[in-house]
Amino acid sequence: MNRSPRHVVSFDGLRGLGALCVLCTHYALHLFQDAPGYPAVAGTMIAVDHTPLHVIFAGYPWVNMFFVLSGFALSAMVSGPGNTPRTYLPYAINRVFRIYPAYFFVVLATFLLQHFFYRGPIPAFGDWFNSSWTTPPTRRDLLDHAVMIGRFRTDRFVFVIWSLVHEMRISLLFPLLYTVVARLGVRGNISVGIGLLALDFTWATLADNDYLSPNTYYFTLHYTLFFWAGSVIFKFRDALKQWWVERHNGQIAILGVVGFIDFSYGSSVEKFLTPEAMRTVIIADWLSGPGVVLLIIFALYSAPLSRFLSTRTLRFFGTISYSLYLLHGIVLLAALHAFYDIVPLEILLPSCVAVSVLLSFVSVTIVEQPFMSFGKRIRLIRRSEDDVIVSLVS
Repeated sequence: MNRSPRHVVSFDGLRGLGALCVLCTHYALHLFQDAPGYPAVAGTMIAVDHTPLHVIFAGYPWVNMFFVLSGFALSAMVSGPGNTPRTYLPYAINRVFRIYPAYFFVVLATFLLQHFFYRGPIPAFGDWFNSSWTTPPTRRDLLDHAVMIGRFRTDRFVFVIWSLVHEMRISLLFPLLYTVVARLGVRGNISVGIGLLALDFTWATLADNDYLSPNTYYFTLHYTLFFWAGSVIFKFRDALKQWWVERHNGQIAILGVVGFIDFSYGSSVEKFLTPEAMRTVIIADWLSGPGVVLLIIFALYSAPLSRFLSTRTLRFFGTISYSLYLLHGIVLLAALHAFYDIVPLEILLPSCVAVSVLLSFVSVTIVEQPFMSFGKRIRLIRRSEDDVIVSLVS
């Protein structure tokens, strides 16, 4: 597959690492932390969660990392010569063919798997696991999932798609955001970031707590901050590289430690606040956000981290990261409903990981790549037509 000159190889590995950590979060921490049938495992996971290994199970910061990477990657897509925005329609076509096909495949597969394998709640696991697949899909569910960007309960069938709702909403409006970023300098973009944060804070403060469910339009604004950060990193990537080169090793080491601590533990604030559902997630995102941004910068400019992220294994997981993100949850749900009390859990969970990876590779091969290629062909045809029109007008 041909790569764009702006393609960052280390970002492939970072996506792979992020997908694996999200999988670990769901298969270990979330599955067991409130599981009454496994108190020893739950205690172990809680203990591990208070160590530096918490970074593996951080969950939300890894998702926010994907949003920042999307802001960077979409900026590369929409920027033309001199960082000027390209035509909107080819970009929109590319995003639709990138996100929707694998998403539809997984949603339809989920409906079938629920129909054949769901057997009711499994008391040994807690609310997190047993909140999905509780009711069969209705016509309204089919419509909501087909439209994708509307407001609906995203946790009923494929519990990870809440992030894709925001990804698609922001993607469709992203060229407007990039136009603002591209036209402003450093101070102007800082002002935009402060403005977005102030609006985010005001809306989160004034909104009724019942409104703050995962796929409301408030959260679309909230996650726009991370797309903005990725776009700013893209625009000022050369200046950031020069700034990085001028730092001595001690400064880099301090930044690395600060970034790791903030990324790993910024989201832990929810453990110390009164449980107001999504408001604690919002505050955790604000606190861990700088750590997410530092991780992206280190992946760009730190030679040791870049080499690690550019290894073949992590790049492979980066290639399948989107499908792995979509599929690992439904594989877990289907396997536990079908084989719990039949296959020992110490065999079943590793098998779920292996099956998720295999199915993700198949999904990339027969769904993602063909549709991405088709979308690119349409985009190129449309660009050629636009060039002809420009030539005729000139």
